[in-house]
Order: sequence, then C-alpha cells, then structure tokens
Amino acid sequence: MSVRKVFATMAVAAAMAGAGLMTAPTAQAAPQTASATSAIGPTSWSPRGDYATEGECGYAGWWFTTWGGASLYKCDFNPTTQRFDLSIWRP
Repeated sequence: MSVRKVFATMAVAAAMAGAGLMTAPTAQAAPQTASATSAIGPTSWSPRGDYATEGECGYAGWWFTTWGGASLYKCDFNPTTQRFDLSIWRP
C-alpha cells in the first residue's frame, strides 16, 4: 500500500470518527476477545480512559492510532457515568 493511500485512509477514518460516524462494522473489525498473541504480546481491546465528549474521545483514539501503535479504536457511551469510554485494538 502506498504511503499516500495510507494517509488518505487515516484521514478519512479520523474525519468519520470526529464526526461521530464510527459505525458498528468498523468498530467490530477485530474480535472483541482474542486469544491470539503477536510478537509484542496478547492482542485485545484495551481500555484507555473515559472522556466527557465524543470529540475528545475521538481525538484521543486518533492519537493512539497515529502515534500509540493501535490499529483501531472505539468510543462507547457509558449511560451510567454519562461519559465516553475509549478502547483501542493493538495487534
């Protein structure tokens, strides 16, 4: 995959997440519970804090996918705390 295509894909994903358009198929691209291991360690969804707004959560998720080594992220609304829980998928 060319570098240009990678950046274009990342820009579209970040724009969709920032606009709150993160769809279920995108969020479920990786299995929720995985027992496979990579060279780094076990792969799974890892919680990375909670945020007051979906925009803050999306920005933090974008940061983890850009700089933190994550492949995917999801921001789930928690009705109990009224906050957005960030989880990242790291291969």
